[in-house]
Amino acid sequence: MKLTINEEFKRLLTPLTEDEHEKLMVSIVTEGCRDALITWESVLIDGHHRYEICQEYGIEFRVEEMEFKDRSEAIIWMLENQLTRRNLNNFQRCEVALRLEEEIAAQAKVKQKAGGKAKVLQKSVEAVDTQKEVAKTAETSHDTVHKVKTILEKATPIVQERARSGEISVNRAYIETVAPDPGEVPKRPPKPLQFEDVIKKTAQVMDKTVAALTALLKHKELFTDPRYVETFERWEFDLVTGQVTRLLDELRVLGKEAGDAKKKRGQNQSEE
Repeated sequence: MKLTINEEFKRLLTPLTEDEHEKLMVSIVTEGCRDALITWESVLIDGHHRYEICQEYGIEFRVEEMEFKDRSEAIIWMLENQLTRRNLNNFQRCEVALRLEEEIAAQAKVKQKAGGKAKVLQKSVEAVDTQKEVAKTAETSHDTVHKVKTILEKATPIVQERARSGEISVNRAYIETVAPDPGEVPKRPPKPLQFEDVIKKTAQVMDKTVAALTALLKHKELFTDPRYVETFERWEFDLVTGQVTRLLDELRVLGKEAGDAKKKRGQNQSEE
């Protein structure tokens, strides 16, 4: 039996790792395809990996047809079904959840237009409830969802793929996305600062540096304490360390600015 494959539907699927694909293939070849493949209007919507394996090895399979009102409802079902998979990592779960939220919002917008302006407020309330429900379904925190959204919008494809595959955590990918280049040299002010201005700014940066160093010592203590080492995430320590490094670099730049400003002030006084 040959089924119709819709490429848009297929792209909604979270790809299997090589190990997962190998285990699924062994299971189907030795035990057969136990679960039915799901179709909508004769288009495959669940079981793409199983279908490919069955086609390759000539294994029979069952098909169950589901009914949906429209394409959007079918997509929502596919995304919700993806979230029931236990092997999804946090990035993958959030990615699916965000896509689900987007589809539900689009569907709600269509219904809102059909219902007229009188239902705008009601639909807005429903939209908020929908977002909360999606976050609950994804079984992740709002903070994690926010980070994944930032990664999807701003990170390089390489960082996204590393997070998607589980090579790096969501937190690590987020830091690599929003943190400045560690090799970046702080820019000099466009105009030379007066000596007093440099001293004032230096004092402000020194205060920030002391606060950052205090936080670094606290994080270092937690990171090395056996009671916390299992729950403490390395990215937090790296983030504070990076902040201290950038502040010290800024102090070095200000030190040079102070020297230049003091020298210039001395020249001005001697000319007078």
